[in-house]
Amino acid sequence: MSCSRKLFDEMPLRDAVSWTNLMKGYVKQGQLTTAQELFDEMPHRNEVSWVVIIAGYVKVGRYHDAIELFNSMLQSSSNRPNEAALVLVLSACTHIGAVSQGRWIHAYIDKHTNSQ
Repeated sequence: MSCSRKLFDEMPLRDAVSWTNLMKGYVKQGQLTTAQELFDEMPHRNEVSWVVIIAGYVKVGRYHDAIELFNSMLQSSSNRPNEAALVLVLSACTHIGAVSQGRWIHAYIDKHTNSQ
């Protein structure tokens, strides 16, 4: 990851894709703290960057943190959760027995998605 980070640091222009790809690498390496630091530094997040960091927390069993991040995503004015984020947070709710949060998310899905 050090070569990737060096290349990233030398990039004259960084977009959400470059930030997210570096963050994803740290998540895959189990370096969630570094991934979270990158996420916090990102000037502009997209749905994928949110999913990558939420997935990282779910992967290591930090379900409460995943749900907190999801709630932060809901409060951000620029991003709505996509299907991947919703599946991840429902999984986190299941693991910790957060029934009321899970029901709220199910209602959110019913209200905000086109189910045919």
